Amino acid sequence: MHCASSTTSSPSNWSKRGWSVCSPMANSRKPAPTDAATDVVSRALAQWLAALEPSWQSSRFAIAFSGGRDSTVLLHALAQLLPPSRLAALHIHHGLQAQADDWQQHCQTLCAQLNVPFLTCKIDVPRANGQGIEAAAREARYAALVQLAQQAQCDSLLTAHHADDQVESMLLQLLRGTGLPGAAGMAASKMTLNSTLPQQRPLLHVPASALTEYVTQYQLRWVEDPSNQNRHYARNALRHEVLPTLQEYFPDYRDTLTRFSEHAAQAQTLLNQLAHLDYVQCASVTGQLHVPALLQHSAARQVNLLRYWVACHGLPAPSAARLHEVMRRLTTTRQVRAWSVTHEDHRIRCEYDLLSIQAPTAEFSPPAAIDFRWQGEPVIELPAWRGRWKFLRASTGIAADWLQQQTLSVRARTGGERLKLHPARPSRSLKNLYQEARIPHDRRDALPLLYAQDELLAVAGIGVDCRFVRSAPEAAATNACIQIVWQAD
Repeated sequence: MHCASSTTSSPSNWSKRGWSVCSPMANSRKPAPTDAATDVVSRALAQWLAALEPSWQSSRFAIAFSGGRDSTVLLHALAQLLPPSRLAALHIHHGLQAQADDWQQHCQTLCAQLNVPFLTCKIDVPRANGQGIEAAAREARYAALVQLAQQAQCDSLLTAHHADDQVESMLLQLLRGTGLPGAAGMAASKMTLNSTLPQQRPLLHVPASALTEYVTQYQLRWVEDPSNQNRHYARNALRHEVLPTLQEYFPDYRDTLTRFSEHAAQAQTLLNQLAHLDYVQCASVTGQLHVPALLQHSAARQVNLLRYWVACHGLPAPSAARLHEVMRRLTTTRQVRAWSVTHEDHRIRCEYDLLSIQAPTAEFSPPAAIDFRWQGEPVIELPAWRGRWKFLRASTGIAADWLQQQTLSVRARTGGERLKLHPARPSRSLKNLYQEARIPHDRRDALPLLYAQDELLAVAGIGVDCRFVRSAPEAAATNACIQIVWQAD
């Protein structure tokens, strides 16, 4: 991903951010027409700005600027209401169309006329990642927009979604069998994916017709992506084939569907509040779900909580089929030691009556044995094991002078090892100790064992064999003993 930037205004602080500063061009702002459609756009933006919290009154806004009609209106209208220093236009060069270079130049020219800082980023859209080209381009675009917005030190990312976009999105979701979240449509404000940057849609209640009339009244030039006419894409087919017929028989369908989406959003808010109450009852301190507590609720509340729980991990909602599979296993495989269901690139895993969501990790192969002599270091780093042994001075533990005389060895588990944790109890197999500590089966091979000569001294995640531990109260002042603790990366 190659990003560059230029600016057409020159406040002193812009040039300190590593941007290439260009000479300003003449400001071509025209007096605002008095057309009603113009009033619709300007009034909507003025009301949106007035409704912002006081802390936002001096914020800087990044505008996702493709050069199309919608983002052109958003940029131009905000440039009439705010000083250029509070705006930045972000353009993403996908390279998917032959005209992409011309579009970028067009966007930069308009920003120069408006004295609005312009930043651009060229991205390569992955074409073989299991997504469609639309989804892949959208994901790559938003990642680049967030990067540029942060580079420009903006407080929010603005996109030009309007009322017709809202209706199209909602209908597409309904036709795909969505639940209430999809029926609720796009939120006026949300957090961008994998970021703390808010994304806001100030034109969400403005009809597309008002935007068309706005560019006409101001005689604004804008670019048209030829792919917008391709009926192969579901959204375009809906826009060009279905909605005109719907308009003919149901002229008020936009307002009607908008009201429906608002009702759906309210209903989803109530479901989220109920799910949070259930989560408090069922969740462990580490965010896992206790299966027995979960199963005390009705099936509908179980599914609602699972959706909420997955969303809390920043993942898309599971499909109905995947949720059905999780529910089936919860109720029919309670005696199975462990199971998991794949969701996105994560796993919903159940073990010891605890549900957890595990992020993808690189495949781990235990390395060969590593021998060393401890010479008093507080930490022995083991990159191959993705962690480190820590040697902490204490008045109780392994005698430091004895430990320094030993050849220590870090090894993988081979099976049959035993460890004695308590003086009054017999030694126990590592398998039983792992089970008691509720360490998932697939993570055990990544926990190293520490040997002194050929005697098992300590096990990562479990503890130290008590037969090597000495209590030395008389040496408390000198911390003559060592406690060995494993710390993973």
